[in-house]
Amino acid sequence: MAVVLKVKVGTGFDELASELVSLSRGLRRLQMLLTNPRACGFIVVTRPEELPALETLRLIEWLEQHEISRRALIVNGISPPGCARCRRSAARERRQIAAFTNRPAWKSAGGEMILADAIAPPPRGVAELNRWQRSWRAFDE
Repeated sequence: MAVVLKVKVGTGFDELASELVSLSRGLRRLQMLLTNPRACGFIVVTRPEELPALETLRLIEWLEQHEISRRALIVNGISPPGCARCRRSAARERRQIAAFTNRPAWKSAGGEMILADAIAPPPRGVAELNRWQRSWRAFDE
């Protein structure tokens, strides 16, 4: 704030200084909101594949580092049981899910992991989305 006040006095940028102070206060309020677990919590959604899993782990660790609570992790698009190809996909997906549960950020932050099966065609409309959501299940190690 001292720097802003010097700029204000020294160069006459009253409006700029006022905007910067207002922005700083707004960012401080946003930070307080994001770090208050009663007011905010992220629901992270990912796919059970290598690249999305790596990016999701980075996000989870970032949330932990910035003290932002995480409510749940939804792993979307789980292969249903069936043919040999589906079984191979399911085995690969289980390895990716294990990657989440073995990370220190996941263990320390708690939160629920929810598994959502892949369905075709994708749900459309509120009724289909509700029906699909009822098929979700909690991951139990």
